[in-house]
Amino acid sequence: MGGMAAAEVPTTPARLMFWGVPALLAGLIAAGTILIRIAGFPDYFTATFRNGFEPWLQSAFMAVSATCGVGLWVRDPATQMTGVGQWTLWVLGDLGALVYMTVGARAVLGLMGGRRVSLRFTLTGVLVLLLGLEAVGTAVLFFGRYGWGGSAADLARTAADAVSATAQVGFCVDPGALQAQIHTWTVYLVLVPLMFLGSIGLPVILDIVGTLLMPHPPESPSREATPSETRNPGICPPAPGQGGPGTGTSPRRLHPLTRDMLGAWLGTYITGVVLLMLVLNLPAVYQALGRNVEMANRTTQAAPGGWAAAVADAGYLAATARSSGLSPLSLNAVPAAGLLVLMGLMFLGGIPGSAAGGLGMLALAAAVHPGRHKEAVIRYALGAAAVLAALTLVGSLILAMSDPTPPLARTMFEVVSAASGSGLSVGLTPDLSALGQGALLLIMLLGRWWPLGLLQRAARTAG
Repeated sequence: MGGMAAAEVPTTPARLMFWGVPALLAGLIAAGTILIRIAGFPDYFTATFRNGFEPWLQSAFMAVSATCGVGLWVRDPATQMTGVGQWTLWVLGDLGALVYMTVGARAVLGLMGGRRVSLRFTLTGVLVLLLGLEAVGTAVLFFGRYGWGGSAADLARTAADAVSATAQVGFCVDPGALQAQIHTWTVYLVLVPLMFLGSIGLPVILDIVGTLLMPHPPESPSREATPSETRNPGICPPAPGQGGPGTGTSPRRLHPLTRDMLGAWLGTYITGVVLLMLVLNLPAVYQALGRNVEMANRTTQAAPGGWAAAVADAGYLAATARSSGLSPLSLNAVPAAGLLVLMGLMFLGGIPGSAAGGLGMLALAAAVHPGRHKEAVIRYALGAAAVLAALTLVGSLILAMSDPTPPLARTMFEVVSAASGSGLSVGLTPDLSALGQGALLLIMLLGRWWPLGLLQRAARTAG
């Protein structure tokens, strides 16, 4: 092994990745569907629920939504599912996130390094990142909520919120507690950072850490990589012309892909916060979102408390729309302009290689700076945009025919949420017909895994 050339290093066969990932996905969904069908709903043994196709469709919908990290539901996890059903959702969400984060991170690391990355290295990094964030988030969130006096049930609910925010599952078992804390530090210093880190992903985090800890790599960038480095590159290699002391080149900087994706991610987030703040700074909407009349009056007078609350809500919604969809705020009173802003954020999504879905900041970075990136990245951007646009159009048409009563804007909102993996909802999904729910189920599957397949293909082509 020590003398093996880099080109001869064993890598995961493309055929295994092509068939293995969908097979693993199908296995998780099938197991979750059966478990939820048997023990997930409290009314399983009633005669009206035991017979017919509807319970199987509901079970499959919940399993697909959890595995794909969406968070849309046809049965409220907080009030209409058993403890077994609830924890089935979070286990499926974590396992699904582990799979698609690993596949996406491996592809993005390959695009950054120009060579294939071992599956073991990527899987280990994603596992440490995902479980580490969830553990730290659970501990800090639990202490912020309950101090030293919380119970085991409180710890379980807190862990569920941390998993939902990090793995982008989006389900909530205690929306009342989240609503009560919406303007506290536990939300903005724990949940929102978990959503951010979960939507950035392993490749970008590795590149940032590498730049901070190794600003001057000792090796020359022209040195041939060893087999071990080819399999486990660890921190993304410096871009051409970025060496270390003694090489005659400039210090190491972030990879161009990282810079462009982070810039697009921050720019779209700030833009979304500003637009949402303007929309949510309306007294009627504020009151419908759960605020009292006093808060609405303060907002009308543009007092500091009112504007601070508007900024806080806008910042939270802009973060959760492109990541987990975990939100205690009702969207029923948000006007069409606000739904349009949220749909735009959901469509854009997070950074590939993370738990977030959507178009991905890699596609946006390629659109803004096409000359900086490889042709494979440009093709991925065009393909992912076409896929999500087609899913949104076809899904909206199907739901308009199967469920014509709801306004088109709200119907399209549910479709975009399903296709992008966000999970934000205006509450239409539980009341849709079987055809409408089945259409959303397929859209959740295709919206999560079709762009991921395009990303894998781009990495293979570029490598």
